[in-house]
Formats: sequence, C-alpha cells, structure tokens
Amino acid sequence: MSFDLALKNDLMSVLAGDFYLVPEPGAGLRIEAKRVGEKRPTADGYQAIFRISDAYFHDAAGMRVTNVPNSIAWMIFSALDNRCDVNDETIVQSFTASGGMTRAQLVLRTAVGFALNEGQRIHWKAVGKNLDSVLTRDALLTDAQARFGTFVEYVFHQQPQIMPNFVPKNWQGRLITSAS
Repeated sequence: MSFDLALKNDLMSVLAGDFYLVPEPGAGLRIEAKRVGEKRPTADGYQAIFRISDAYFHDAAGMRVTNVPNSIAWMIFSALDNRCDVNDETIVQSFTASGGMTRAQLVLRTAVGFALNEGQRIHWKAVGKNLDSVLTRDALLTDAQARFGTFVEYVFHQQPQIMPNFVPKNWQGRLITSAS
C-alpha cells in the first residue's frame, strides 16, 4: 500500500477519535535570561552565569498569556521550532509553533513524556490505566476549540476516502466523543 493511499484512508479519527491539530504559527513559550556574573574566557569563547528573568507563554500575535492549559502547552511542544538568541548580556530561548500539523495522539505522547527523565522509557501499560488523569481526548479538543485564532489554527477530523464496510453506517461522518 502506498503512503498516499494509506493517508487517504486513515481510520484513526473514525475508530479511535484521533484528530489533527495545527497550532497557530508563532504561538509558544519564551524564556529570557540575563547575565549576572563576570565572563570567564574558555577555548570556545566564555562562560558566565545567567539567571532567568522572565518566562511566559504567548499567543501567535506575541501577546503574553497567563493560565495556558497544559494541553495547549503540550500541543505547542509537539510541533515546535526551537530558537536561541545569545549575546553577551542575554539569552532568549523561544519554543514556538511552526504551523506544522500534529495529531492528538502525539500531543498525548508529549504530555506523558514530559515528566520523564532523559532516556526513561514510557511504559504504556501503566500509563493506560491512568491515561485520563494525564490528558483526555475531549479536554484537548475543548481546549483547542476554545483557543482558535490565538493558539490553534485548525482542527481536522479526517474521514477516509472510502469508508470500509466493517465500520457501522451510523459512525460515518460523526465525531467520536467519550461516553462519560
């Protein structure tokens, strides 16, 4: 099966409730640090101590936003560009959405992996038992829909080009939501 054919007939939205998210380009996290110590020469340049002076989330227009839900932060982190601007006095680290597409399942993997130590593996059987305490599909969808235009550009619920016969007729064209 070709990639093109597989993509056109993807059943993840229909069967598992997965969906695609496109974050607004430029929305993200900004961390600013200022030099607080003297510069010490090294073979590569210099070393110095910097202290974080500001850290905040901002929407696509660059406006500071407080109370950003974890789900939106994880969405940005699952489809981000990393940029670091360094000069003698400041470091500005920016993690911004590139406008690239991500899937809800990748946002969930980002959320689960966020608390792990470097190199630590995700034990999905254990995670599966408490998945809703990490992030629910419906919470991500609700948070994404509430932030159209500031953090979210698009949400896509993909339907296959040809619906297979094994999918019940009443499932065709419906959005899956949890039964809670």
